[in-house]
Amino acid sequence: MFLEERVTERLLYGSGFTEEFAVIPSETQAWNSHSKLIHPYPRVTYHINLLNDRGEIRQSVKDLYMRSGGIHGGFRAKHFEDFSTNNYIDVPTYNDQKAVLTTGTSYQITRWYGPETDNESTRRRLKKPVADSVLVGIRDDFDNPHQIVEISTDPDPDVTRWAVDNTTGIVTFTANSQNAITGISNASSAVITLGASHGRVVDDSIHISSVSGMTEINGLRGTITATDATTVTVDIDSTLFSTYTSGGETNTAPQINETVTAGCYFDLPMRFDSALDINFANYEVLSTGISLVELLDPKA
Repeated sequence: MFLEERVTERLLYGSGFTEEFAVIPSETQAWNSHSKLIHPYPRVTYHINLLNDRGEIRQSVKDLYMRSGGIHGGFRAKHFEDFSTNNYIDVPTYNDQKAVLTTGTSYQITRWYGPETDNESTRRRLKKPVADSVLVGIRDDFDNPHQIVEISTDPDPDVTRWAVDNTTGIVTFTANSQNAITGISNASSAVITLGASHGRVVDDSIHISSVSGMTEINGLRGTITATDATTVTVDIDSTLFSTYTSGGETNTAPQINETVTAGCYFDLPMRFDSALDINFANYEVLSTGISLVELLDPKA
């Protein structure tokens, strides 16, 4: 059971927290230290004292505890030291973090603490992004990202390029749309001929491949800035490229040589890690301490 609501921030003011990894330490007879990292995901625990909190705060805690079944259910909580994909607390951007492919055209938003290319790097799977904060981009080459494109949302309800599930942190791109290329101009904003009924609109992003002649454009992704009945204009400067001779195709979905990126604000999925054990200090004052612990794999 998971309650898609954030615990009141006032509850966490003045609390302490512990951040830890699942590590098995060991020592040899010579006292040489060794350790094994069981998995790369950190876990935070909040330690909260309600002694000085107002009655309505204590009441909201008790209400949440009862509705979540004590330590059984989960809920959202803000980690005040780590709530953004951009430098822990800064405004998110679409190129903050590499998203991890799950299946097909779906990607898990991820917050990396080590190199994004290292499978052993410590990281968080961000399963509770804050609504309306997610931005998505594509890098054309992770090792040398000379081209980074934002995959924008569109106010037109008939145009959907990707969607995010705010309860799982999964970004899913719409099905790939492919067009054959019959011409590309040499221009500061290349004009690509796709033929009638190409279906592309302004702000679409297209990946270009299999072009002969103008081979410099292969592997690049551009954003469409203008369209007409048979062509699209993209923000790629092809002025100094070789002359187009034949062939080529465009694809909208991420391709094998590309890296999907994402940025957002996020909550942590957490649950109570202790009983709600209350002491009466006097008639109007209740004294209690509780713990909240991060859920690494929250269930609905």
